[in-house]
Amino acid sequence: MFTPILSRLFFADKWNIGYVFQSTEDFISLEALQNINWLKEDTSLYAADPFVLVKNAKIYIFYEDLRKTFSNGKINVIQDLSFTTKKNVSGLSTCGHMSYPYIFQEGNDVYCIPETSSLKEVRLYKFTNDHFTEVSPCAVLIEGQEFIDTSIFKYQDRYWLVTSVKGQPQNNYIYYSSKLAGPYKAHKLNPLPADETGGRGAGSVFMSNGKLYRPTQNTKVRYGYSVIINRIDSLTTKSYSTKPIFEIRPKKPYNRGVHNISFADNLIVFDGKRAIFSPFMPLAKLLKRCRYYSNRLFKN
Repeated sequence: MFTPILSRLFFADKWNIGYVFQSTEDFISLEALQNINWLKEDTSLYAADPFVLVKNAKIYIFYEDLRKTFSNGKINVIQDLSFTTKKNVSGLSTCGHMSYPYIFQEGNDVYCIPETSSLKEVRLYKFTNDHFTEVSPCAVLIEGQEFIDTSIFKYQDRYWLVTSVKGQPQNNYIYYSSKLAGPYKAHKLNPLPADETGGRGAGSVFMSNGKLYRPTQNTKVRYGYSVIINRIDSLTTKSYSTKPIFEIRPKKPYNRGVHNISFADNLIVFDGKRAIFSPFMPLAKLLKRCRYYSNRLFKN
């Protein structure tokens, strides 16, 4: 039996992607995911932050791929609900770590906003091929801070951007524009206070039965523990209010956490976390910590 200290040393998080064939209406009504399926695990340690796109009767899942505890995350895409089809998305800024590849469709065009907080900007990319493996930059939407887990959606003839800032887990920031590429204006109420369950984004903002919902991360128990589904009751250039409706908790075999969810055409994808043992994990975690502090020293 491992003590808590030994568990932290020798165990790491292993993330995978799950899916259900379920409508958003059914999801909201039941307040649960039904008949969960899991992809056959990839060799990567971290396959998380999934966002789903259904285009021309094909399913695409974009996600963060992180092979080792001390490596940088990259954005991959898979088809046919299998990691055997995975390809790296090219054309993104080479800024180191990338995650949270938020997918947004406008007409026939598909866009992506990955988290690249080290650049201190939120950049919009457009996919340039039919396989969704290449993008080109379109516009910098906002800049100046280390923005994380940014979501964008269209509502009442405006584009709304909801984001968080690194080091400020209990604040939301909202921006809006009449055009997708901007310019974006800061919401009058910025920063909007939130608690440990309603701040950081956890996937696609979506509509169901005429109501708007936003998933957020619940970090009260630990990072990436569960997802809270919040109903947005008011969203204007001068107001914003939400109400938590229900929680998606982790289930076996991925009983350590769930922290992202996405929706498309009666298909819901999400991630799940379990713990894995490795005798080499202390060394890997030490290397990761050394890399983190060396990067901070280099930046300063």
